[in-house]
Amino acid sequence: MIDDIDNMPKLNLQLFNGNLPSEIIQAKINNVLQDYNQAKPFYMIVQEKINARLTYFKLLQNFLRKIPKLYYLFKSPNTYWVQKGILPNESKYSWLELFFTKYKRALKVRSFKKHYDAIVTDNLPEKFVLVALNYQPEETSCPSGGVYADHILMLQLLNQHLPKNINIIVKEHKTQFYSSTESASGRNQNFYRQISKIDKRVKFVSENYNPFVLIDKAKAVVTIGGTIGWESAIRGTPTLIFGRAWYENMPRVLKVKTKEDLAKALLQVEELKNKDLHSEILGFHAALEDKVIKSYQYRISIPYLQSTDVTTEESIDNLVKGISKNLSLKNKA
Repeated sequence: MIDDIDNMPKLNLQLFNGNLPSEIIQAKINNVLQDYNQAKPFYMIVQEKINARLTYFKLLQNFLRKIPKLYYLFKSPNTYWVQKGILPNESKYSWLELFFTKYKRALKVRSFKKHYDAIVTDNLPEKFVLVALNYQPEETSCPSGGVYADHILMLQLLNQHLPKNINIIVKEHKTQFYSSTESASGRNQNFYRQISKIDKRVKFVSENYNPFVLIDKAKAVVTIGGTIGWESAIRGTPTLIFGRAWYENMPRVLKVKTKEDLAKALLQVEELKNKDLHSEILGFHAALEDKVIKSYQYRISIPYLQSTDVTTEESIDNLVKGISKNLSLKNKA
């Protein structure tokens, strides 16, 4: 159970030194050490498939199919979107309003993508750190990133302290350009332009660039708290996280909150790059697995999982027991 918005609970890794996590966790770690296509997260695969099927024509087609059904004339759609100037709990879209909102969103995302495509480079410098942007809006950056939910602030701080002979490569999150998500509200027209103005050494690469190639060539990977930070630490490249992440106590992961934290972290990067920490990383996962509450992350993921090791009923039971135990410990304290 997590009680602190800024930090994950500390784990006593010494107790698990030499221990191994379950086979399913070991398999995931081994996949990360292979090719990216083998290690790609299941949710990324699902999102790619959904986005590939979604076109403007299909968006309109799906809407038109619903019109004859009286149900849709009287019931408001269930959506994350909120009407301007109206409280979320009072906001209600009609199906027609939602269709035009999604259509405008798709056009806006397409304009972001067009601008991004115009500024990317294929040529990687010899020395660079990789800054992997988080998909936004999402909990992983807000609130878990604190002030660094603003990527530009994170990049400005990095530019101030990073040695001048090291470039900064920025990679957009692939999902940010999907019309099937709420990504239009996570960027504005000046976002990439503002990043470009930070310094000449700041360059962009395609969102489709193989992340494992970038990880392996980078001096370090910088993220608010994305999955790429976990992958990077496993593959041998130090990770600097500016937010809260479930893997923040993992070997080769350095947490940054202040200028002093960043300065100290950059001094450790060279030593940690490709240092053999595999057994320590396995021990971390064993310690984490010993403490976690087993359940699904969110219900929508269930149909897409290739194998299930916990049912919905077990998830509910485990969560209730976990909350009860946590409250009991707090009352004793």
